[in-house]
Amino acid sequence: NNNVVIQGVWLAKRSATKSHHPNYWDTTVAGGQPHNLSLYDNIVKEAHEEAGVPAEWMRNDASNKAFSDHTHDPLTMMTAKKDGSCMKRSFYYSFDLQVPEDWQPTPVDGEVQEFKLYSIEELDHELRF
Repeated sequence: NNNVVIQGVWLAKRSATKSHHPNYWDTTVAGGQPHNLSLYDNIVKEAHEEAGVPAEWMRNDASNKAFSDHTHDPLTMMTAKKDGSCMKRSFYYSFDLQVPEDWQPTPVDGEVQEFKLYSIEELDHELRF
């Protein structure tokens, strides 16, 4: 929707108990892709588990202008451990969701310790410096 003004981006601080990157800031919702769920069903599940997003907000049809599915264009990355072992290719799929201005994500499953709404200016500064 070209008429939307983005006020900010919610980021999630990973739980201190996470085995990978504890206490690091991350996307609002993320998760591995199980073999028995579609990408869409998985993002609905993860959005609820990690941030308390109501499933009805994630409705993937033409009438829902708040939800954008970008799975047709995944980001692909090769990663490995520092010693070069365990090389793998990962696919990152993106969905966007416009939320009500007064809504705040709520950690549900313990994988996130807190959320913070970054203004575009704050996010730009954090990424550059």
